[in-house]
Amino acid sequence: MGYLFSSFFLICCVFLPSFAFSGPISTHSISPNFTVSNIQFIDYSGTFLLSPNGTFKATIDAKPLSSYFYFSIVHTASNTTIWSANRNAPMSNSDKLSLTTNGLTITNQAGKVLWSTPPLSSEVSAMQVLETGNLMLVDAKNVTLWESPISTHSISPNFTVSNIQFIDYSGTFLLSPNGTFKATIDAKPLSSYFYFSIVHTASNTTIWSANRNAPMSNSDKLSLTTNGLTITNQAGKVLWSTPPLSSEVSAMQVLETGNLMLVDAKNVTLWESFDYPTDTIVMGQPIPVGKSLESAVTGEDMSVGDYLLQLTDSDVVLQWNRMTYWKLSMDTKAYKNSNGAVSLMLMNGTGLYLLAIDGSKVVIKVVFTGPSGFRIGKLGFDGRFSISSFVRNKWMLEFAGPVEKCDIPFICGEIGLCTRIPLMAKCSCPTKFSSQTNRCMPVDSSLSLPSACNATSNGSQLNSLISYLGLGQDIDYFANDFGEPAKHDINLSVCQDLCSQNCSCLAVFHRNSSGSCYLLENQLGSFISTANSENDRFGYIKVLRNFPPQNPIEQKGNRKHHFPIAGLVLLPSTGFLLLIAFVFLAVQWLRKNRLSKTRTAKLARLNSSSSAELQMISIPGIPRRFDYEELAAATQNFKTQIGRGGFGTVYKENNDIEGNGLSSYSSSSEFRLYYFPLIALEMHERRRYLELADPRLEGGVASEEVEKLVRIALCCVHQDPALRPTMANVVGMLEGELPLGEPRVESLNFLRAYGQRFTETATMEGPSSNGATIATYNSLSYISSQQISGPRLYYFPLVALEMHERRRYLELADPRLEGGVASEEVEKLVRIALCCVHQDPALRPTMANVVGMLEGELPLGEPRVESLNFLRAYGQRFTETATMEGPSSNGATIATHNSLSYISSQQISVLLSQPPFPPTQSAPDFTASNFQFIDNSGAFLRSQNGTFKATIDAMRTSSKYCFSIVHSATNTMIWSANRNRPMSSSDQLSLTVNSQPKLVNHSGQPPQFNSDISAIQLSQTGNLVLVDAGNNTLWESFDHPTDTIVVGQRIPIGKSLQSAVSYDDMSVGDYRLEVTDRDMELQWNKMNYWKLSMDPEVVRNSNKAVLLMVMNGTVNSSLSLPSACTAAGNDSQLNSSVSYLKFGPGMDYFANNFREPVKNNVTLSVCKDLCSQSCSCLGFFHGNSAGSCYLLENHLGSFILTDHNKERLGYVKVLVGSSHGNPFGSNKNQKHNFPIAGLVLLPLTGFLILIAFVIIAILWLRKNRLSKTKTVKPGQSNSLLSAELEMISIPGFPRRFDYEELAAATENFKNQIGRGGFGIVYKGTLTNQTIVVVKKITKMHVRRRYLELADPRLEGGVSSEEIEKLVRIALCCLHQDPALRLTMANVVGMLEGGLALSEPRVKSLNFLRAYGQRFTETATMQGPTSNGATIATYNSLSYISPQQLSGPR
Repeated sequence: MGYLFSSFFLICCVFLPSFAFSGPISTHSISPNFTVSNIQFIDYSGTFLLSPNGTFKATIDAKPLSSYFYFSIVHTASNTTIWSANRNAPMSNSDKLSLTTNGLTITNQAGKVLWSTPPLSSEVSAMQVLETGNLMLVDAKNVTLWESPISTHSISPNFTVSNIQFIDYSGTFLLSPNGTFKATIDAKPLSSYFYFSIVHTASNTTIWSANRNAPMSNSDKLSLTTNGLTITNQAGKVLWSTPPLSSEVSAMQVLETGNLMLVDAKNVTLWESFDYPTDTIVMGQPIPVGKSLESAVTGEDMSVGDYLLQLTDSDVVLQWNRMTYWKLSMDTKAYKNSNGAVSLMLMNGTGLYLLAIDGSKVVIKVVFTGPSGFRIGKLGFDGRFSISSFVRNKWMLEFAGPVEKCDIPFICGEIGLCTRIPLMAKCSCPTKFSSQTNRCMPVDSSLSLPSACNATSNGSQLNSLISYLGLGQDIDYFANDFGEPAKHDINLSVCQDLCSQNCSCLAVFHRNSSGSCYLLENQLGSFISTANSENDRFGYIKVLRNFPPQNPIEQKGNRKHHFPIAGLVLLPSTGFLLLIAFVFLAVQWLRKNRLSKTRTAKLARLNSSSSAELQMISIPGIPRRFDYEELAAATQNFKTQIGRGGFGTVYKENNDIEGNGLSSYSSSSEFRLYYFPLIALEMHERRRYLELADPRLEGGVASEEVEKLVRIALCCVHQDPALRPTMANVVGMLEGELPLGEPRVESLNFLRAYGQRFTETATMEGPSSNGATIATYNSLSYISSQQISGPRLYYFPLVALEMHERRRYLELADPRLEGGVASEEVEKLVRIALCCVHQDPALRPTMANVVGMLEGELPLGEPRVESLNFLRAYGQRFTETATMEGPSSNGATIATHNSLSYISSQQISVLLSQPPFPPTQSAPDFTASNFQFIDNSGAFLRSQNGTFKATIDAMRTSSKYCFSIVHSATNTMIWSANRNRPMSSSDQLSLTVNSQPKLVNHSGQPPQFNSDISAIQLSQTGNLVLVDAGNNTLWESFDHPTDTIVVGQRIPIGKSLQSAVSYDDMSVGDYRLEVTDRDMELQWNKMNYWKLSMDPEVVRNSNKAVLLMVMNGTVNSSLSLPSACTAAGNDSQLNSSVSYLKFGPGMDYFANNFREPVKNNVTLSVCKDLCSQSCSCLGFFHGNSAGSCYLLENHLGSFILTDHNKERLGYVKVLVGSSHGNPFGSNKNQKHNFPIAGLVLLPLTGFLILIAFVIIAILWLRKNRLSKTKTVKPGQSNSLLSAELEMISIPGFPRRFDYEELAAATENFKNQIGRGGFGIVYKGTLTNQTIVVVKKITKMHVRRRYLELADPRLEGGVSSEEIEKLVRIALCCLHQDPALRLTMANVVGMLEGGLALSEPRVKSLNFLRAYGQRFTETATMQGPTSNGATIATYNSLSYISPQQLSGPR
């Protein structure tokens, strides 16, 4: 024992010399000659120093799943890093941080310095971590020698900063996590105005400023407290502050998006800069309707200027002094997608978008075509809105509005005349004006320009004679095209009089043709010189001719009698009488409307902009949402009561909107989702059970019955599982054999917390019994007991499989059964269940076999373990560690590592629908297989932006698995590792420290590699990279291309693309794309058949030797445009499938209005066929109403976007595939390459194949003549005819008809010619005179023909009575009225024959017809009948699960 103690003491002395015996982690201060590494403090996550109260800690630690270690200051409670020393030189876990009298130094194992503090002015006495999170080095007098300058991501309250404090860092005091943005207090060059701003680091561009209108000095301070941010000057005056917040601030953060945020202790956002835009927006920043960008005064003065970018509900407009001068929708680069109301503006990497209210529909968009980079949209101080991209350390302009400088209102100053020059503007003064002191003034010195009037007086125009100076012809004003005239149909004299009587009017424009009068008020901008001969507006500027000065005495005498004495008497009297009349009318109006004042106020609010929030979340197809004020107004403040339900009173109003006031659980300010379990608990406590009953039962249920159900249900959701009754006890209580349990309220209090969480706002619309619309205030929202009792992490099917393999079935039984079940019974259930979940559907038993095995009539099936191995992959994911706390008998806390926890099938389905997001980097010792990541379709790694993913998945439709890189959005494979050696789903990909990724098969034999790696990464370009510890690339997939290249990938000389064998077989095929020093060539078996330089669309720029091939921009599509056929043949369409791309409505072609259609009264399909059969046809238009078909032949010109064409729809022919990839394809330069023998043999071979095909077809028809009615199987039409055929029609595929076409063809199913097993057959004639036979599927239960529903493969092995039993029980379970549905006990009784079968109520099942009409899609399958007619089967059997039928529960 003494030896062990001595050893321990020695270790402590060696590794912890500076801590003596006070503990491993120091507080506040550490003295020099101190060395630390992560390994030394690994038990404390690298923490070696705390601030005095432990708020912050100094650590050497790595991020999760990373091998990069950093010396950092971390906020203890949130574990948030606020500062890191060696950001650009990460450490390993054994590299050391040393504190000496000279400062701090980080060195690696080789002694190389990774980071150090700068030279200091004196010797260091201590290193300290303050409560503010600041790391400091101080000397013996406690004078600060060095401190951590710039925080990263987050700063805590009680923080004060000024420019002087961080002058060495240009005022920067906070960085975003990756340093993309920084928070600064700085001034523009040559300016003494300092601003608190967020700046893009790389470009040094300000994207947001706080104190725009109140600049700081370099010594003014920004303070962060728990109340928010405040900027104060030296005198303590507040220059700027955040508004009052809802809770205390815990941190200030700068995100990677450039958003500055204040958050509370729960990381809930209290305030963010994105809600207060200045003159700039960045990618990802939403601008809702009502928000605006305001320009600066100049480049140095950030104060708010005169220009404004405003988002309205229909457009984006630029305004100068509230006058519009530009709209986004008018720009040539803007595309209008829809006519919906705009809710917000958003910019991302692809474009600028105006989004509709639901947030998903694009109303207007501007698409960016330049290289991607950091983008900003900025409203410049010159009035132009521009969008620029920062690429290769310089700004590239991508969009600007307005384009013409002359369209900017103040481009040439007041009354300046702007003359358009391409991309420029020339400024001058109008005629009769000259430039004086940088302003255009009248040439006549006796004339002056007036000032607009203000609230006090019309100063400049009182004692002057008003006249007008004409501007001349071809001069206009920007506001004239965006505003309405003040008056119409008046002459110039009247127009000028209107301006003369208005002291704010400074000029007029008058249109001679229409008599329109435009008044220019308050301030004048620049005028525009136009060359538009159609513009007949003429402008006139108001000028003042001053009165000559008068003698003061004479002037005084004249003033005495200037105003009539009668006016002095009559004006006050008239005003008093008008006031009396106004008061009398107001009183009468108020009396008349006092009863409807509430309704008027509330209904007026419906049309106001205050309902913008409700409109924003209103999505088409989802029920309307009302607020409380709307319902109060609609029901006259809940005045007319028409009934009472279980949860409240029902009111009605004349506009047929019913509102449920819900007296017990209503809220005066919002709608809430109603949490039923909480209400059940509260009704149980009040013993008011009948109020929980469905009011439609109308007294048909007793309080005792409801009480029984409520008490049993509450017992089943006890928080303590030990208090929950077993299923046997539940059945006993339901059947009255056991006394009812008493719910324990203390174990049900968690329902109150759930109720508070789930009570949210909602209003659902639906038809009431009298046809009125019911707007329910408080909806019933249900939650399962599994959700209530918390997460359960054990995957039971895997345990069942493992217990089956060990033959230990009784261990699966509920222990509370206490031996009441035999092992054989559990074995039967487990084996049947496992057979039902075989991965191979062919191994699963039918339902008839399941029933037979359950009843003992059939032997039990043996589960195939090889088809159940997928359960192990699922189990590995769902089995997680959990700790359940609970008091033990002695008061201690029990921490149970619970490996047996259950998860419901509903929870499994939810989790499977939300697979985990793959990581962006994986460290060594990583293993992956398809089974392991089966929920992500084998994806185990993704790029930073999610564009690409690394997967182990099956190659297209085969069972061969490949390790591949896939484009996420299109699911397109761009690179494959093991093309020639496919994997199975259980083979593994391994990444180890000293080797490249290894593909290991189940025999464990990997191929050998010799490279040392540190991580595997997937870049944003789709490049898979192996890097070492220094992030140096060791290997990359771009150096080993397969059959695909992507944007940015380089293919040097000697590299090639090799085709696959087939769509399903990715093995290397016969085709190759080779890059030579002169060209790019396609080869087939080493023989060239195409060169890039031969392509007519290729332009050769020089004759230099080729070094590499690179692609950027947009990747070529698989669709191509055909060329019209020539005399030699239809070359471009020989080896391609013809498809059609559909234009949207409003598109037309110039020739359609000047020629007759090729055909009239034909369907769209016939028109497509006409174009497909003509090689000269390149597109067509089809008129729906007249059936007109216009073919566009030989050449295609430009199309026209018009509002006049609402009836014709256009289609352009495209080719799927190309003859370029075929060495035997048509090529006019190779007309002698085809052997003459082929010209003889090919027609002969084709004729023989045709003879053989006809013989086989005749034999097949004879063999199947008795089963011709079974040609079309249910569901086949839906699989063969997809929605894509609406756009792309391929010759040879079956036609598709809708119900109306079939009804018209059969004269509304009039001519019945027979009856089949599943419906009646009718004869009809299509519009092209084709005779068709239509079968309409019937409903079997109504006709008592149950045997026709049986699976034909049973071949008489089931009786009609058995099917009738199942059908009747199933229909009874689907009754629309819940009161008519069977209980589970009754279902079991009827299945076992103990109870008589119930009769389905057809009236309560009519909703199935509505669902059928919705879910039944029209399909037509073609096949020959005995008389040669075409059979078109209108299949109305569409399957849907009972959950979907019965709706939300």
